[in-house]
Order: sequence, then C-alpha cells, then structure tokens
Amino acid sequence: MSSAEESAEAKVLWRLLIAAELLVICGFALFYGLNPEMGWLIASLGLLGSIVNIATAQRRRVALAWTTLAWPAGFLACCFLGPFRYRAGEPAWKAQCKNRLMQITLALGNYHDTYRSFPPACMTDSNGKAMHSWRVLLLPFLEEKKLYEQYDFSQPWDSADNQRLLTQRSSIADNYACPKGQGKAGNFTNYLAVVGAETAWPGTRPVTLKEITDGPKNTIIIVEVADSDIQWTEPRDLSIEDALAGINAEKTHVISSRHAVLVGCFRDEVGAHVSFGDGTVRFLPEGLAGDDLHSMLTRAGNDGGLPALAPSFRSDTARVRSLITSLTVVPIADLIFVITAIMLLRREKPLTIADSAKAME
Repeated sequence: MSSAEESAEAKVLWRLLIAAELLVICGFALFYGLNPEMGWLIASLGLLGSIVNIATAQRRRVALAWTTLAWPAGFLACCFLGPFRYRAGEPAWKAQCKNRLMQITLALGNYHDTYRSFPPACMTDSNGKAMHSWRVLLLPFLEEKKLYEQYDFSQPWDSADNQRLLTQRSSIADNYACPKGQGKAGNFTNYLAVVGAETAWPGTRPVTLKEITDGPKNTIIIVEVADSDIQWTEPRDLSIEDALAGINAEKTHVISSRHAVLVGCFRDEVGAHVSFGDGTVRFLPEGLAGDDLHSMLTRAGNDGGLPALAPSFRSDTARVRSLITSLTVVPIADLIFVITAIMLLRREKPLTIADSAKAME
C-alpha cells in the first residue's frame, strides 16, 4: 500500500473516530441523566476512542485540540443532567396528581347534588366504631358502581370479604393514589380529608354547602399526603392538628408532596396539592403561614378570601453537588488525558493502519 493510500485511509479513520466521539458524548449525556453508571461506562469508551483518534490522525495536533475541548464541554454539560434523572416525568406526574384530586372533588360535588350533603368522613356502628370510609361511599360517582355493590356495608372495612376487594385490579386504586407512587405501594391512598369540628369533615356528621359560610372556593376539601399508610377503604384520615403542622413538615401524616418541579438552575418549587369546595386544585407553597392554612381548613371562620399564595422554593442541593464535582473532577481528568496525548504526539510519525497491521503480524 502506497503512502498516499495510507494517508487517505488514515484520514477516513480519523473522521469516523471524530463522528464516533460526538455520538459517545451525546450518549454519555443521555445515559448520565437516566443511569449514571451506564453514562460513565460510555464515557470511558469515548476516552479510549479519543486516544486512538490522536494516535492515528495525520493532523494529530488538531485531533488533540478537538479532544481536549470536546470532552470537558461534554462533561460540564452532563453535570447539569444528573438531577434530571429523577425529574424527567415530574411535570406530568404533578399534572396527573392535580387532575386526580380534581376528579375526586368533582365526584364529591355530584354526591352533594344527589344527597344534598357531602358524605361523612366515616360511618360507625351502634357502638361508635368506625366502619366505612367516605371514599367507599364515593365509588358510584367515580364510575365504580360495580365495585360499590360488591362492598358489604354490614361488615367492617377490614373484614375478610371487604379486604378481598382490595386485591381486585381496578382504576379506583389509581384514582385514590398519586401517579408518582408516593409512599407505600399497594392500595394506600394519598388523598385524605381533614377531620375536625370546624372543617368540612366534622366526623360522622355530613356537611352541606350552606354550612360552608366561608365559601366553597375558600375552603379546603381534600389534601395530598405523600407518605400515607391508610388504605383507601379505611375510615381514617388526617386530623386538623396534623394538618396544621405545616406543608411538608418533618413528621408523618401531614399535608405533603414529593412533587418538586425544577425552576431555573438550582431551585425547586415545593409544596402540596389541595382541593377546594368549588372543585379547584391549588399547589400550596411549603412556607405557608399556619394562620393562613387554618383559615382555609375551617368552613365557617369568617376569615375572608384566600391569602396570597407566593411560590415556595428550595435549593436543589443535588444539582449543586453535581456541578461542584464536575468542576473538580473534569479538569483533573482532562489534564491527565492531555499529558497522555502529548506523550503520544512525541512519536516520530503517526501510527497508521498499516503500522497496526505490521504490529499484529
């Protein structure tokens, strides 16, 4: 093979390697966002390809410049994608959660239109023992009449017959749970009533719209709870004392959510969904004052309208750590790579395909 043919072949190989490096950088960015381990594996293969690129290119100084600029740029771009591997579906999950809460609230409105009151928070037997949840009473209004007819109201919610209903795959199990799968898996609900003498759920007594003198649009009906251990048929909900602990408070069973939507580069908007008597759903900010939350939970406190609900943000520490790590690791790794490449450049002539073939003989 002539020198001209070897040179042409080396140029073709060099161009193919540059194209491969571009694909590897894009692959690293994609997989690092979804699976960091796979991303680093792809990055290692890309670095190996870069070394071969420099060793085989006729214009090795250009190859060295390309490689030492492309890889740091790729790494620095990817460092911003780490937190996104947990956030890719967050806006969709949040929208679905809001929609499910809205459907439950609209079903409660249809229940009121039929029975002239909202359902009681729970039904009890003659001894005052809690037997059935409002969520079971709402089944016909969520297009689950067949499941409602199978439920035995003469037995408690946790009887063997009624518990068997929980094993049936039904859309109702999804309707009463956040689509993000917050809390325990199974038939646990993330949407609870707030029970208290002054709320829209005073206990075993049903409430009418006329009793909500603060106005349905100003009164919370259903709240989101991230780590609920309450099965959707269980006659248990959130007490007003727990609800007033605050949004996303550091305790179990509070108004809470794991929805954290990225805003800007280093902040998440945090809070939790609640629905109001008029069917609207709002995302209450995490820093909401206790007095404002209390005014929204009571049905007849004469508290006036809704307070101003400014968004609440939390620093995205995972994203900051990822950036700091990349700014530290990438220059060191690139320096090592440049030193290795310079050592390769000291060869008297570029290694061609013909040289590789001779070495293998």
